[in-house]
Amino acid sequence: MFSQDQIDFGFRPGNIYVVSYTCAKEPGEMVQEAVSVTLEKMHPCADYAKVWIDGNGEVNTAEETVLQTGDIAQVRYVGLITAYRTDNGTGYISGEYWFHVNNLTDAGEASQLVLGRRVSFTIEQTLKGKLCAAKDVALISEKTVIAEEKQEESKPERLRGYIVKYMIKQPVSAGFGFIVPEEELEAHLEDKEGTVYFRQTDIDCETMPKLNTKSYYYEVIYTPYTLHGKTCAKDVKIGAGHPYSEKKSTAPMAVTAVTKKIISKTLPLAEYLEAEEARYAGASPKLGIISLYNGHYALISDCYINKKLVTDQEYAPDGAIAIFNPELAQIETEEAIKTAKHCYLVKYVPGGTMVNEKTGMEHPSVDYNYPVLVVASFAKNQYIGLKIEADALQVRKVEQVMSTLGTAVPEQVDFDILELCSGESVIFEMTDSIAAYHVIDSVGDDFYRINAQKFNAELG
Repeated sequence: MFSQDQIDFGFRPGNIYVVSYTCAKEPGEMVQEAVSVTLEKMHPCADYAKVWIDGNGEVNTAEETVLQTGDIAQVRYVGLITAYRTDNGTGYISGEYWFHVNNLTDAGEASQLVLGRRVSFTIEQTLKGKLCAAKDVALISEKTVIAEEKQEESKPERLRGYIVKYMIKQPVSAGFGFIVPEEELEAHLEDKEGTVYFRQTDIDCETMPKLNTKSYYYEVIYTPYTLHGKTCAKDVKIGAGHPYSEKKSTAPMAVTAVTKKIISKTLPLAEYLEAEEARYAGASPKLGIISLYNGHYALISDCYINKKLVTDQEYAPDGAIAIFNPELAQIETEEAIKTAKHCYLVKYVPGGTMVNEKTGMEHPSVDYNYPVLVVASFAKNQYIGLKIEADALQVRKVEQVMSTLGTAVPEQVDFDILELCSGESVIFEMTDSIAAYHVIDSVGDDFYRINAQKFNAELG
């Protein structure tokens, strides 16, 4: 047994990797954790019928071989669930084999179909699109080999802490997050970097709560344990959520009219390329911008253009860098991706190609063995354009400029409000330069409704 952090090469399906390894103990009945794993040689599966290591430790290959099938009752494959949709019961195993929940050998196991779950299956000799269909899908038991009677009689220690970061893997809801112990909360309120890892399957709740760690941190009680030398949490019980402190003011303030100006900025991208670096070992990740995303199709480009605000061709798009199927990808984000109002800066590894079903054109795609990690999001109505150039992000942003019209005393004012919602009070400038003060009645995709009048949400 080994972890991805222990290998210094990128693992790709379709290859056989010959490695040398060391363990702390001699081999036995128990699965042992490898201390080190070193790549010796790689063989493409398509080139060889058989690759084996003999009793002397020599690697042997054969381009042709004879398989005695007379005594074989059934051939089963083993893989991981890489996508599963509860709404229609379809999913993918290892990104290569399609299956339906009706193909399970035990229908009662459907509730246990989560990302990363190991299954065995047979292959049906028909194609579902470009993929083979799997049948007789059976879950592989994840029970520990340690007998219950050998476990300690005392209950494990329960600790208190706070969830400061939670990521969602799309398109199925199988997320993970990080907890900070109670005594370390103050030190991590700014960076939101937890020290104790947990998975969604470690959460002990009847129904999965909605976690918004962009705005809140949550009380938890958990049981700590160690996995591959790292502190993890299980039996996580989630309590109350607390909003992150924001600067507020109750002092008298000026009533203002709002105009807008365009700001150009250059943001360095080095820190985004370094995010989760260990998970991309052996690969060459890149950054791109997702501005179009649905359940079956997503597009990564080098730029985003707000066609309602752009006045020149300085940010003319170069077209798609890559397209991919979100059902097959390991998408990791703190909140659901919604490109109607946002675009997203993502880290990914290029690999393979995909055909756009609408145009019939073939485009580069992503390597599904590596995550598509959302590292930043941008509200579309605040940006004219975003463009990746070398190691920097060129930004043209619309910012508000206030001019004083008088004074007023609000009950409480929140700064840095990104989006408005129904019921909020707003101060704005009419087209005849007269300041107005109203409450928003309703919000549409591209407008705010105030006293039955429409005002464009993007142009003010």
